[in-house]
Amino acid sequence: MKAASTFRDEVAERFGLLPNFFCSAEAAPGLIERLWDFAKSAYLDNPLPSLFKERLFVHLSRFCVVRYCIVRHVGCLAGKGRPAGNRSAGPETVEEVIALLRRPIADSDGLQAALGRLSARAAAPIPAPGTEFEHDLFDALTVLFLAPLAPGAVCEAVRTAVGETNLEYLLAFMAFIRAAHYWTETHSDLAYEADMLELMQRHPDLGELLLDPAEAEQTRGANERAGALAALQEREERLQAAVGVLQHDLLAQEGEAAELRRYRLLVNAVTDYAIFMLDPTGKITSWNPGARRLKGYEETEILGEHFSRFYTDEDRAARLPARALDRAAKDGRFEGEGWRVRKDGSQFWANVIIDPIRDPAGELIGYAKITRDLTERREAQLSLEKTREVLFQSQKMDAIGQLTGGIASRALTARLSTAISSWLASVFTQPIPSGKRVSILTEGPRDRSSNSAMPWTRATISTGPEMSS
Repeated sequence: MKAASTFRDEVAERFGLLPNFFCSAEAAPGLIERLWDFAKSAYLDNPLPSLFKERLFVHLSRFCVVRYCIVRHVGCLAGKGRPAGNRSAGPETVEEVIALLRRPIADSDGLQAALGRLSARAAAPIPAPGTEFEHDLFDALTVLFLAPLAPGAVCEAVRTAVGETNLEYLLAFMAFIRAAHYWTETHSDLAYEADMLELMQRHPDLGELLLDPAEAEQTRGANERAGALAALQEREERLQAAVGVLQHDLLAQEGEAAELRRYRLLVNAVTDYAIFMLDPTGKITSWNPGARRLKGYEETEILGEHFSRFYTDEDRAARLPARALDRAAKDGRFEGEGWRVRKDGSQFWANVIIDPIRDPAGELIGYAKITRDLTERREAQLSLEKTREVLFQSQKMDAIGQLTGGIASRALTARLSTAISSWLASVFTQPIPSGKRVSILTEGPRDRSSNSAMPWTRATISTGPEMSS
């Protein structure tokens, strides 16, 4: 290569032309030469493949609002200059350049997939243009370029795919690209070179892509990258948190799992109670053998159904199922009794308990419902109450009978006593025939303590000759 006699000659010798970029900052002599030294070490003399470097420069320049860099480096890539200053590197066609400019930027899911593929690779040389490997690498490097503090998984994926040495070369190269973008943004008087104006005029589609800053300004540019980064960071944080919880609470989780198994065995062993779970809307999410026996439904046919189907039409019309859930959620428990309906349409008298289930944050996640058949107990209780009522009525009538019977007996005794006394009076006023015997019943002395007479006694009166016997 011909030795450069001046700084600008050296630049022109490397690129095959003199970019206006290296003709700036004339007010500070010697400064642009130092920027040229940075360009040589991080860009031109960087051992990464020349065509790969120039394609990456163009790709990353899509995110710079000032369009000088993307215009100039598309020229270097398309034969208006030398790719990465290498005269032996062949140029790409305009069609290949347009395909590079139009390649969609990966969204969050696409970035995650690209990182997965990179992480699965063994360290390999820098990929050839247009391959999936190059696309994945460009997507990951875009994240590192726009957000150097991106989650470590991005940098690690690139390191795994290309090796530690190539990663350092890539980081140095991207540092120069960032510096070049900043330089053009702060030197807005940089003009496009004549060769590029002529190329864009001959290829309007290319010119439109190069001069449109929308991609850099809109969400498909920096904002989309920020969203992808945020989603990736959130996934990584969740993964790290999950790993930490698993490592810290493994034994506790095993104990909880064993406790859950014992609980399920207990619930499935209970056949006298219907025990099942509801989601927050009242749909059935679990079903135990007791529920199957009591209500008649198999688990496969009842899961996902609303528990209101167990209520009578009248209770559903009165919104009793919904009010029971509201009461449980508000008061911490609902308990009540009422008629419930089995699958076959028969009814039974049920005792129902509904408890709300909440997560550690206090959010309602469902309900636990326990139902017991109390039909036999209710019928026995009703029968007992009926028997007690009959007995009470019988005792009341007996008391009334005793009261009225005593009053009638005393009145009858009084009337008989009066009649006998009148008869005796009439008898003793007439002479008793000779030889006759007369028997008289007389009332015994009255018992003052009970106000009742002693038993009647018989008295016999004889006249005539028989009196001496």
